[in-house]
Amino acid sequence: MQIYWNLCPPDGAFPWEADGRDEASFEATRDLAQTVDRLGYSGVLIAIGSHRIFEGWTIATAVMGFTRQIKFLVAVYPGVISPTQMAFMARTFDRLSGGRLMINLVGSNPTAMEAYGIHLPKDRRYEMLSEYWNLFKRIYAGEDVPAGTEFFQPRNPESQFRYIPPVQHPHPPFWGAGGSPEGLKAVSALADTYLVVVGSPQEMAERVKAARDAAAAAGRTISHFGIAITVIVRDNEEEAWDVAREKLANTRMETITGGIGWATANAPGPHQDDPVVQRSVAAIKAGRRPDVRDLEAYPNIWSGPNLVTGLDFTRAVSGPGATLIGTPQQVADRLREIRDVAGVDRFIIVGYPMPEEATRFAESVFPLLDLEQG
Repeated sequence: MQIYWNLCPPDGAFPWEADGRDEASFEATRDLAQTVDRLGYSGVLIAIGSHRIFEGWTIATAVMGFTRQIKFLVAVYPGVISPTQMAFMARTFDRLSGGRLMINLVGSNPTAMEAYGIHLPKDRRYEMLSEYWNLFKRIYAGEDVPAGTEFFQPRNPESQFRYIPPVQHPHPPFWGAGGSPEGLKAVSALADTYLVVVGSPQEMAERVKAARDAAAAAGRTISHFGIAITVIVRDNEEEAWDVAREKLANTRMETITGGIGWATANAPGPHQDDPVVQRSVAAIKAGRRPDVRDLEAYPNIWSGPNLVTGLDFTRAVSGPGATLIGTPQQVADRLREIRDVAGVDRFIIVGYPMPEEATRFAESVFPLLDLEQG
């Protein structure tokens, strides 16, 4: 398996709340990148979206020269930058970094796309995504661009960067996730590593199978599967749960009920028969936070507070919505179970505060895992 860190969300003891969030700075981001590089992580995710603090390409470029080993998984919305310019940027970054670029194909969030001036219905957004990344691949590789494309019509694109030969062939590795049937179909036809939503190992196995089947329908095979997950690791299990209890206690009820996790928990679905979900929902409706262990949906997998969902009651919302909690041995055992049951072998980890938790995780959990380098 390979372990990655998450480089650019807000940091702090509980950064989903203003009073638990540290001030962002270049120095802190650079130091974290260097720490992760030194500790032996395979790379860093530089994500995108309203919960992030810095623009991804800017940060990747700014800290790249301060690192030596880690790869940079840069998230990109399709269509915001022309496929020609994206190929130019990718070749440049890959050449300067020594082939350390990977690209996260972020789907088609309507709010984000509209913020960038792209106003398309859902099916058309995914059609545009597919055309964009297939064009990117051809342009990056220096191949002829087909005529008749609908959304983009580049002519002689390689004339813009003919002196920068590609480093990775046929292109930097693609990662991606699809949060809807349309997204699953589009991204599984492109991704080398497909990211599934965290749930129990059995739930993740079902999501991996769905992505495998969608890729097979497109005539291809997905090489790797990954998840993004938060971690709380301590020498003693009760100490780890005490940290979780503190984070939940410092989460405002407005944060919980204002998140997409709460909206999903109150929408129709199979989770309405889940007693774990219903106990938590009932507690919040009664004006109190759930018991910390009622949010443990599977041994050591906790639906606690996070930057994306509030509380991920249903384990069905895209993003790093779950937390892995326990001793180093428990965490390592659960990671191996996820690999063995679900086929997941790429893990994007984050913990707060980040420098301390990145160090703790590497020093205590890495020795217990069979890690693949590179």
